[in-house]
Amino acid sequence: MLSVGAPPPDRPARSLILLIVALRTYEPVMAALAASSGWHAVGVRGWPVAVIILLRLGVAVLAWVSASAVSRRDPTARPLAVTVFSLSGTVQVIAATTSWFPSNRQPDDVPLVVAALVCYYGAWLTFVVRTTRLPRRHDDDAVLQ
Repeated sequence: MLSVGAPPPDRPARSLILLIVALRTYEPVMAALAASSGWHAVGVRGWPVAVIILLRLGVAVLAWVSASAVSRRDPTARPLAVTVFSLSGTVQVIAATTSWFPSNRQPDDVPLVVAALVCYYGAWLTFVVRTTRLPRRHDDDAVLQ
C-alpha cells in the first residue's frame, strides 16, 4: 500500500508496455491462429506445414519468455526480443511467399503482405536495438557494431 509522499512503484514506460503486449499477446495469438488454420492442411501439404506450425509455436514461447525478461528489465531482454522479432518475421515471410502454408491471399497481394511484415518487424527491431529503456549487457555493443 502506498503512503502519501512515497515514490511510485517502478513501472515500465509506455513504449515498453507496448513491447510487452506485442510479445506476450500478439505473437502467441498469431501463432495460435496460424496453427488452428494450418492444422487441417498437414494431411494435404505434408511436413512443411507442420514445421512452420512448430516454428511459430516455438517463437510464441520464446516471445513469452522475452516479454517476461522485458518486464523484469533483465539484461537478456534485448537479445531475446531481437531473436523473437527476427525469427517471427522470417517464418512469417517464408509462410507468405511459399505454397507450404495455406492462405486465402491472391498472388498479387503477396508483395503487399511481405512489405507490411518487413515494416512491422523492422520497426520493432529498430526500437529494441535503439531504445535506452532496456538495460544493455556488457557485450551488446560488440555484437551490434
